[in-house]
Amino acid sequence: TWRIGPESRTKRSKNKYSKWGELKGLYGSKLAGDERGQNLLSDYIRLLRPKHWIKNIFLFAGIVFGKQLLESQSLLAVLQGFVCFCGLSSAAYILNDLRDRESDLQHPIKKNRPLASRRISAGTAGGLAIVLAGGCLAWSVWLDWKFAAIGLSYLVLNIAYTLCLKNQPIVDVIIISLGFVLRA
Repeated sequence: TWRIGPESRTKRSKNKYSKWGELKGLYGSKLAGDERGQNLLSDYIRLLRPKHWIKNIFLFAGIVFGKQLLESQSLLAVLQGFVCFCGLSSAAYILNDLRDRESDLQHPIKKNRPLASRRISAGTAGGLAIVLAGGCLAWSVWLDWKFAAIGLSYLVLNIAYTLCLKNQPIVDVIIISLGFVLRA
């Protein structure tokens, strides 16, 4: 006999769905291999949070207001600085996601982030953050030591924010504001 409701599950229905799951896994892995690769790439891109890179546009303020925007050497230097800050900010976001992944798991939207959902491992994300931070700091030293000092300050400020300052009222707002000041 069949019943409606939670009691309606029988051995037969469980077996039916488990067989389907086995078949789906068996054949789905061959058919959807490229799709999984695209999803993994999408997860890594989401982990970097490129939609927040727009904040680094403040790096262009100096050449815009200094009327040097059309000078190719100045523009190239600022573009490189922009890329460095995109990498540094991504490293900071990854660190923040690593720190918050357990609490993000409880959040209705943040639980879908690549680290919280465990689609990207903590070790892989941590390695990526180190490579990004180290590479971008090295690049910034090559550009100019003063710029490197600003980049390092930005990174240290974000690490402090992630580890202990983001839960401090008023201080958190000041830290976020300083991040914009350092970019300009």
